[in-house]
Amino acid sequence: MLKLTYVQSYGFKISCESATLKLIHRRFYFMNIEKFLELEDISYTHRKVSGIYVIVCLHNKKIYIGSAKSLYNRKATHLCDLHKNRHGNMKLQNIFNKYGLSNMFFKVLELCSIENVITREQFWIDSFDFKNELLNLSPTASSCLGTKRSLEVRKKQSKTMTGRKLSHSHREKIGLAHKGKERSQQAKENITKANKARVYTEKDKLHIQNLLGCKVKMIDVETFEAIKVFPSISEAARVMGLYDTSIIEALKRKNGTSGGYLWLYENQEIVKPIDKVVISIDKKNNELTVYSSLREAGEILGKSIANISNCINGHIKSVYGCTWHYGFILP
Repeated sequence: MLKLTYVQSYGFKISCESATLKLIHRRFYFMNIEKFLELEDISYTHRKVSGIYVIVCLHNKKIYIGSAKSLYNRKATHLCDLHKNRHGNMKLQNIFNKYGLSNMFFKVLELCSIENVITREQFWIDSFDFKNELLNLSPTASSCLGTKRSLEVRKKQSKTMTGRKLSHSHREKIGLAHKGKERSQQAKENITKANKARVYTEKDKLHIQNLLGCKVKMIDVETFEAIKVFPSISEAARVMGLYDTSIIEALKRKNGTSGGYLWLYENQEIVKPIDKVVISIDKKNNELTVYSSLREAGEILGKSIANISNCINGHIKSVYGCTWHYGFILP
């Protein structure tokens, strides 16, 4: 037995056995796609409202189902990406490019708590024929699980990621996220198998030995005094609870840090960094003012540091009646 009641702003409340629900519910909506247009439009009043929304495309009589913590903000994100031709869903982007926004309608399908949006989104997705009735890329709510990408797309993704270098902070965050994580027995076996098949050249072996076997010293970041000398990078990492790679990256950079300390090879000299300051020169009287940082200049003057930075970088000639430059104070 199907019980269906239309409720303003909430779409449809439906209750029945799941098998019957999927059949009747889908037929009711898809065969009467104009019914979606009777639902409430997503507007500014929904900026703090969570729930399920639907994008109705009349031309091909298909819909896109999504969920959001803020329905209004999600609609704004969709529109921004569509207008800039960078939307992650190429089905929606192609429809927008060909037929324009007049073919798309953003409607409130159901309001629910933030905790339940994924569950309810999955319910609605499961209620339709994924291939023939939906514009969603994945049959799983809030996930790309189950999405099969073509060989051409996979090659493009591979080409984009090839040679990409992660920042030091990014690598440290990844390391911290995995620190203390125990690998499964299967994962250990896979790593062992992969390492056994790896071939190291004599140059590679010598490089690893030089890195891990050389002495390094740990430097205080404030006093720039050596705190301790370690016989190797691996020993330093073990004692300080750090990763070998983190210390190696710090050694590669000038004044690189790991674990809150500077790291140098034993034979390297400790050089205090040159202090960089911000200098403003008044255009009327050539008066020179020195600030310790952009932040200090902005706080003292009550001005935007973004504008000051643009002037320093040469994007604009002057701002706030001054020309701006970086200066250096030698130690």
